[in-house]
Amino acid sequence: MKWLTIFFILVLNIKISQLNLNALVKLTDYIDQRINAHAPTPPDHAWTFTIIYDNYAYNPRLEPDWGWSCLISRDSLNVLVDAGSRGDILISNLNYYQLTPESIDVVVITHRHLDHYGGLSHFNPHQPDIQYYVPFNFSNQQLDQLVMNSSQIHYLRDYTVITEQVFSTGLLGEEIPEQSVVVDTDSGLVLITGCSHPGLINIVEKVNDLFEQKIFLVMGGFHLTGQSDDVLLNLAQKLDSAGIKYVAPSHCSGDETRKIFKDYFKQRFIEVGVGFEITI
Repeated sequence: MKWLTIFFILVLNIKISQLNLNALVKLTDYIDQRINAHAPTPPDHAWTFTIIYDNYAYNPRLEPDWGWSCLISRDSLNVLVDAGSRGDILISNLNYYQLTPESIDVVVITHRHLDHYGGLSHFNPHQPDIQYYVPFNFSNQQLDQLVMNSSQIHYLRDYTVITEQVFSTGLLGEEIPEQSVVVDTDSGLVLITGCSHPGLINIVEKVNDLFEQKIFLVMGGFHLTGQSDDVLLNLAQKLDSAGIKYVAPSHCSGDETRKIFKDYFKQRFIEVGVGFEITI
């Protein structure tokens, strides 16, 4: 009789435990459903911007190095803006995202400094599908080793439609002609700069002349290392007055620029580096 009593007690405890477990599972499922119900859903055909190459660190699994490269992607389209300095680092960082040079559809080189196109040394020069958009002052010698088929190379001077909703500003500046890339997203324009040699405000004004939409985000090299705090603060105020919502200085922008811009723009400042990714 004693053993029978113990048996029923054990069975009862197991049943109670199962009920508690089932209740816990249901509660967990309910919480997950509530969280998912309120989680923001990325819009259909959203654009993703990923910093593939930068001297500022962000994701510890990617290698930082002097240079700049930003991947613009949507659906099956991959546009690489600049290619950093070293091909081995560029390829390694691309591989982290399960990407290879064969995954790239379009390459845009902003200007002819090695830290913006050197990484192309590890691309296959016989790869026929990539289209290259480069400043007109790129020499054939600079490209012959990188691209064998000249029909893949588009030498730019003026505003150009690169692909649907992706544009080149055309070249600005005389000493170092440079193009920037503009993407027309549902949230507004995203401006990707290489080094901003022509001056960031000049680039912003050019974009405002070309498009009716406001700039939602400007990201990239701002070429402001060594500038005084007064100059940097004045620039921040001008960008603010131009209606720019978010700023993400990197590469050649300088530590002091990032500090002052962070103080000025507060929540509208985005700290970025290699491996940073944002979907808009």
